[in-house]
Amino acid sequence: MLQLQSNIAPTAAAREGGTKCPYCRHVVLDASDSEKEKELLRLVTRKEYDAVDEFTAENPGIKYKAAITAEDYPNGANVMMRPLHFAVRDHHPLPRIKEIYSSFPQALSLPEHSGQTPYDFLFQDYENSVPEYNSCNGSSWSKKTYLAVRKFLKGELAKRTA
Repeated sequence: MLQLQSNIAPTAAAREGGTKCPYCRHVVLDASDSEKEKELLRLVTRKEYDAVDEFTAENPGIKYKAAITAEDYPNGANVMMRPLHFAVRDHHPLPRIKEIYSSFPQALSLPEHSGQTPYDFLFQDYENSVPEYNSCNGSSWSKKTYLAVRKFLKGELAKRTA
């Protein structure tokens, strides 16, 4: 568990095999699963793929299910967004989207504060920005990638409603 977002102190158990900080690699912390999920959400929102990979390797079974709360953002932006919302909105690579989805598939149907699901984000800016498919943070997908993500999410939605 990274100490950047928490004041959790290392315990003796943590020092003997707890989670290493991907940044400093020296601090080890003992944290609850919900705190670890929140840290994973933070790493996803920042597109820190190497840190995500290291964090998930050190925390097998951790789920991508934490959501942004009103306390996380003073202006209320992004409330109830989960890692899958960010991955789709911010154009993460398709393999990363699949990894996040497989960890917590329920997120595909969960709306954020304005009622948008991750699948809905595909139609917010992308249809109007052809051929670049730009996201709100400036990254972009090719049309081929956009269509692959759309096909994947549509297929998963169909399975869930069948």
